[in-house]
Amino acid sequence: MKKSLALRLDVGSERGMGHLYRQLHLGKILKERGFLPQYFLPEYPPAIEILRRENLPHRIIVNGNAWPNGWEESFDIAILDLLDTTPEFISRVRNKAKCIVDFEDLGPGRNDVDLLIDANLTNETSPPTPSSVHTLLGLENLALHPSFAQVSRNAKHPFEREPILISMGGVDPINITQKTLQMLKSLHPELDLTIIVGPGYPWYTRLQSLQDSLCFKLKRDISNMAEQLSQSGAVFCSGGIVMHEAMAVGAVPLVVSMAEHQTRKALYAQKKGAALYLETAKTFSESDVKKALSLTPEQLEKMSLAGENLVDGKGIFRVASAIETINWTIQK
Repeated sequence: MKKSLALRLDVGSERGMGHLYRQLHLGKILKERGFLPQYFLPEYPPAIEILRRENLPHRIIVNGNAWPNGWEESFDIAILDLLDTTPEFISRVRNKAKCIVDFEDLGPGRNDVDLLIDANLTNETSPPTPSSVHTLLGLENLALHPSFAQVSRNAKHPFEREPILISMGGVDPINITQKTLQMLKSLHPELDLTIIVGPGYPWYTRLQSLQDSLCFKLKRDISNMAEQLSQSGAVFCSGGIVMHEAMAVGAVPLVVSMAEHQTRKALYAQKKGAALYLETAKTFSESDVKKALSLTPEQLEKMSLAGENLVDGKGIFRVASAIETINWTIQK
């Protein structure tokens, strides 16, 4: 008998699209394993269009705090991909789901779930949780697209910085993409440069108008991110999902942080030798771009190997198996 699965996530012009992509990939794998997914999310047209395109059932949450009030059916599993939950919220979910799986939750509600998954924390850095909460921590549990487990980087000797990629996530609310483009082309007009923007990026036509004068490739809402990253040397990105995707295929992340939690993730990757943290989006400047471009081929190659050693791209399968196991344990 198939198990019913509710996936409650957050998206928007400020939140971005990372939660959606993660749960989209995971939901598909769990569907193949006998689950029936249904998505619950705010009304954000780019996200809704993706779910429609994938023919995945979904419902709009008008007021996130109200969910799951008015949630008619019950589910075997509820997956929550929200930043900050409360015990009261988890209690309401508990009334509608037999098992609760929680992703990267920084709120006190994380102490009342069945399975807590946070690839950005380790057993040493995670705040303590009750013994009743099963945990899956560490970068080996990153839920990336399954293709990142299959794409291997072409060997480059010595490591080539170019082509350079700019990919600031699915939204980029303050248009760091264009700022990075203009600084790079001002310093190195002949740079081999590709820009990838997501479906929520609002300045696409503005970038199109700059292509002839600045000479760069522009792509939008692509389906082969693993392949694109594996063919790149360095990637100017935010501290979200693209940073970890780059690491998985050996591209070197040059990180401009959009939020405090992204800064923490970027600094951790830098500490491990797998990325270069530049600055926050508000303070990012040409001197940071010069710093990134001054990295030698030897430094870049070392960072590339460090990233691949940290992120093997198979985390989504570990996560799916853990959800299957916790569901079976709870049901038993």
